[in-house]
Amino acid sequence: MQLALFDFDPTITVCDTYRRFLRRVAAPEQRAQAWWRVGPWLLAYRLKLISAERIRRRVTAQVFAGRHAGEIARMAADYARDHLPGMIRPEMLEQIRWHKAQGHTVAVVSASIDLYLQAGCDGLGLPVICNRLEVQDDR
Repeated sequence: MQLALFDFDPTITVCDTYRRFLRRVAAPEQRAQAWWRVGPWLLAYRLKLISAERIRRRVTAQVFAGRHAGEIARMAADYARDHLPGMIRPEMLEQIRWHKAQGHTVAVVSASIDLYLQAGCDGLGLPVICNRLEVQDDR
């Protein structure tokens, strides 16, 4: 079996779609407070004092904690439908199609989250391995 694995951001896409998604779903008060709550963590990341994984967890928690899962899911579906297609690299679509035509197993592996990524990969006809947010009490 031949396996072709593709990273989503920014291999298949032209940019970091996760950061753009977070900006889109962050409430206005979250964006206003972002510098004070996340700024020191971003500085520590840029100084290589903390990992990308830690800063991603911190920012994700800031944006999603306490929010209604249904609201976020709707925003993710809109983002996947309205914005992701314009971020896909045409040359990468060609490579994916070539691998599929060769009978290869093709999948996306990403550090992004399933909320929008699953819909985006479904649109490309690709399975995805990615992070999934935990939902408790519809939040």
